[in-house]
Amino acid sequence: MRDMLISIGSITYAMKAKKILSSYLINARVVKAGSGDGRSCIYGIMVSPEELNTVTRLLYSNEIKFSL
Repeated sequence: MRDMLISIGSITYAMKAKKILSSYLINARVVKAGSGDGRSCIYGIMVSPEELNTVTRLLYSNEIKFSL
């Protein structure tokens, strides 16, 4: 199956999310997901669909806002 994109917003929070997930041995890649309002970029992380429930729980518990 293909990896899933979780949009986070800033590169800073995407990197923070990656670091948190790697501490739980979850592989995540930071990607540029597009541009928002034309002035800023939106970043996210790519994760395995099998780990989606765990990833969303960890992001929520670490107060990182995201959208699927």
